[in-house]
Amino acid sequence: MSGESSTQKISDDPLSRPQLVVFLLLDGWGIAPESEGNAINHKNSKNFINFASEYPAAILKVDDLSEAKRYSALGSEGKFCQLLFEQGIKQAYITESEKASAVLAYFVGQENEDKIESKIISSPICDSYNLNPEMSLDEVGRVAVKAIRENKAQFILISIANLDLVSTSGDFAAIQKAVQKVDNFIGKIAEEVLLKKGVLLISSAGGNAEKSIDVVTELINKENTLNPIPFLVVGTDYKGLSLFGKDAPGGDLSLLSPIGNLADIPATLLGLLKVDNSVMIKGKNLLEEK
Repeated sequence: MSGESSTQKISDDPLSRPQLVVFLLLDGWGIAPESEGNAINHKNSKNFINFASEYPAAILKVDDLSEAKRYSALGSEGKFCQLLFEQGIKQAYITESEKASAVLAYFVGQENEDKIESKIISSPICDSYNLNPEMSLDEVGRVAVKAIRENKAQFILISIANLDLVSTSGDFAAIQKAVQKVDNFIGKIAEEVLLKKGVLLISSAGGNAEKSIDVVTELINKENTLNPIPFLVVGTDYKGLSLFGKDAPGGDLSLLSPIGNLADIPATLLGLLKVDNSVMIKGKNLLEEK
């Protein structure tokens, strides 16, 4: 996109509900200026940069380091799944076992687990995930592509674990490999969703890999960060549009200011799916300018 204020805004052209909405959750993918300590650089994230250049892209604030609180905000403590279930919207949740408990507890809720389709892929057994930076991403991809092609679910959540977990090893070379694998995965999933004329929303529960080395102290950083997270909307009808006239020049999201926070993601997904969220979910639909 051009980055000019004349770019057509999403709010100028309301769109109907897509047949498929996929939420790709990239744990560990935060946003920070490019630096020697940022493993998510332009070289390692070409697909992501291209999508951020061509489709609506923004960044969101993260207010808490706790995974439980972040996932609770993303899934509205299971209320998100409950609303979709009440509307008869079929759902599928795909995740590695390392992230399964968080996805099922905070997105689905125990009372809804038997009402949705969940695919849990076993994470590999190894001493440290830097020895296996792709983890089970290939199998997650196979299952996700199958779910997209089958047309059984109108909403699919795909949780990616390896970038976050490999980042905790502090092995910068392994983290870079994980970023490359995840970026290739983004391209694969986006291709499948676009073929179905669906909408792919790409975001994260929190950053890590974007600050693998503290450039000031030159020390390895293994902890999650409070850096902003990405928010991309990829879909045929959204190409060339922007979020309220604000674009990321060259796909560099670090040049933007946050337009919302984690709690706005479920509200936006409900907006895409044309589900009324006025009672149960507090966040705002980021595709509607208020």
